[in-house]
Amino acid sequence: MSKSTPVISVVVMARNDNYGDNWVNRINAFLKTWSYFSEKYKKHVEVILVEYNPIVDKKFLHEELRVESHPHFTFRTILVPKEFHTSLPDNEKVPICEFIAKNIGIRRAQADYILAMNPDIVVSEKLFTLITGDSLSKTSFYRVNRFDTSCNFIDQNFTVPKILSHVQKNVIRILYNHKTKYVSWKDWFSTFIHGRTFRIFIRIPLLNPLRKFSLGNKTLHENAAGDFLLAHKNIWHKARGYDQVTVGSGVLDSYILYVLYCYNFKQEIIDAPIYHLYHHHKGVVYLASHKKMRADAKKMLETKIPYKINRKDWGFVNTNFKEIIK
Repeated sequence: MSKSTPVISVVVMARNDNYGDNWVNRINAFLKTWSYFSEKYKKHVEVILVEYNPIVDKKFLHEELRVESHPHFTFRTILVPKEFHTSLPDNEKVPICEFIAKNIGIRRAQADYILAMNPDIVVSEKLFTLITGDSLSKTSFYRVNRFDTSCNFIDQNFTVPKILSHVQKNVIRILYNHKTKYVSWKDWFSTFIHGRTFRIFIRIPLLNPLRKFSLGNKTLHENAAGDFLLAHKNIWHKARGYDQVTVGSGVLDSYILYVLYCYNFKQEIIDAPIYHLYHHHKGVVYLASHKKMRADAKKMLETKIPYKINRKDWGFVNTNFKEIIK
């Protein structure tokens, strides 16, 4: 049976470096969820994994993953080799370029609606039905609130309903637009003793009933922007994807929101969660300038002029990369 055109393309980036521990296990939970919902609702979904700068003495990541393929689910891997990475400016400063990789996947996506996210996320059933239905606008970009969990490992025998029940019971905080709600006292205390700021103190779970948490569409939802950004392909092409600088991870996911604002696209925050599987950040080095990002964002809000425009061949559309389809 031939597969139809997907209703949504989900683009992620990863390689087999055990990022944050239990990396393969967390990605398998991500894939299992998308496959399950696509079959349940008979909605064709394609997941595009951009396997960037693979480690030469390890198996390819896509070979380690468990993919439950069926007529409503397609798993594509685009291999971006080390030779490509070393051809980029300042390549020696970082082993991976998350947003260059995502641009490569976005540019090759087949669906009209393209979701850029990370592969350690479990989508809720409500979210799946909303983003694969007929209610999305061609002139809006979509964000969600991220529910962080304490789960770092998902039993491979869990069904998707069991996975969702498991993560829902282990939520430790929620990332709203410009606000964070701590659900777990342990997580709050750990953050407080390391930060020791008044802002963190007033986020004590005891005060949650007194604080207001809403969809907050009046400001751009930067909180965990790299974990979920959904838009029609025409919007992605108008913005020409994420900034393609080599060094910039940590702020580029926010930059694109302001670029979209400059082009008069409307932000909509979907009232349905994603669940982020816990991982540590040991060894991660952020080289981007948050101070410059804030200044650039302020200027874009004032002038409605993008701070930068990518080349027409953004996503390296003229470069041939090996692709594996399952």
